[in-house]
Amino acid sequence: MHKLTFDGVKTALYEEVTSYGLKVVIAPIENSEITVGGVYVATGSLRHEEKIDKTKCPQGLASYLSKIIHKATNFDVKKKLEELGAIYQVKCDYSSTVYSFVTSGEYQDALDLLLGQCTNFSLTEDVVESSKESIIKESMPTRNDLIRNEVLNNLYFSSHIKELDNGTIDDMKDIHLSSLKKFFLNKYVLENLTLFLVGKVDLKSIDEYLNTRKLIVDRKPVGKREDYINKEEYGQVVKPLSSLKVTDFKPCLALGIKFLPRMELYERYGDNCFAIYQILPLVFSYLLEKELSVETRDSIECELKEGGEDAYLYITIKGQYDDAFIEKIKATLMTLTKKFKRKDFKNLAKVFYAYHVKDFASPQKYFDGLVNAIENHMAYPSLIERIHSLNYKHIKAFLKDMQAWIYSFVKVNYEENI
Repeated sequence: MHKLTFDGVKTALYEEVTSYGLKVVIAPIENSEITVGGVYVATGSLRHEEKIDKTKCPQGLASYLSKIIHKATNFDVKKKLEELGAIYQVKCDYSSTVYSFVTSGEYQDALDLLLGQCTNFSLTEDVVESSKESIIKESMPTRNDLIRNEVLNNLYFSSHIKELDNGTIDDMKDIHLSSLKKFFLNKYVLENLTLFLVGKVDLKSIDEYLNTRKLIVDRKPVGKREDYINKEEYGQVVKPLSSLKVTDFKPCLALGIKFLPRMELYERYGDNCFAIYQILPLVFSYLLEKELSVETRDSIECELKEGGEDAYLYITIKGQYDDAFIEKIKATLMTLTKKFKRKDFKNLAKVFYAYHVKDFASPQKYFDGLVNAIENHMAYPSLIERIHSLNYKHIKAFLKDMQAWIYSFVKVNYEENI
């Protein structure tokens, strides 16, 4: 295995591509009592094809599959893992699907189960159809989903990033064994799979394990794919402002900032782009709290989401505010470089680094960091080191660009004439 040492965060990774084509990343943690292992699949809820062969690809295929893939023909992978003393976990986001387990015992049998699940399609029509009602019920959008979806529909004209992860009810009803199988055979291929192991891992035994597992993924040739062509307009939004009523939800103000295409930003900033992405929510939370005099830190929530060529910053502020408050936010967005000083950046960078450097002692946080960072083709330790090495001119240049980007507000449960 190839060893990668990261002195800045005092950790090391071991990487390998097996003889049969499986990518492997190992992160041993000294004195760890648990192991977190999993299979990363480089496909998620963001649609890239309208059709594979002549089979329609409804929105929600990736999410639907992730919810039932453990129900194999002869046994249930989730239950088998529980019998082994392991906890089964699934995460499906825009760009990836991750199947993982946490255990304090042996992990090789658990790995066998996950690798088998991700390389052999064994669902039946009965399982797919009998699960549909419960999947639709558990996949209904939450109140927070409704607000985010309103923001995204205001921001984007055609990008699939605005679609619900699980799809609409009609989308889910339109998912059948044939579409799931076609999706699996085209997406769950070895070049899209990466095996991660973090925590209590013996390098010698895992090397022997990998050498004895000869995964042969029998795939039909990839059929003709009708790819989605991104025709998004990045110089305008559908609506700059809208109102939304959500039952049993307190008033809040939501804001979405639409980023330029990923490739364009990467050409300008290189890998620093993704380091800036990590710290940007903290920057905006700090700025808005300072500039708007919001009563409590908990009133502002800020996150950055990526999918394909698109990314957006999503902000919610609890409470009901007048139009002058919204104008104050707009003024802040137009003067970011004046509002965010060098000393502010130094303080926030120190806080961010101090918080995340502890991740390398936590198997679960380290694992989560690795599978998130790989979406931008980076190792998590390298990403944290890069954030630590950022200087003010990097973030200032990015914020200067952001001053010209467009955005949309959503007033949630606002009373009129207030």
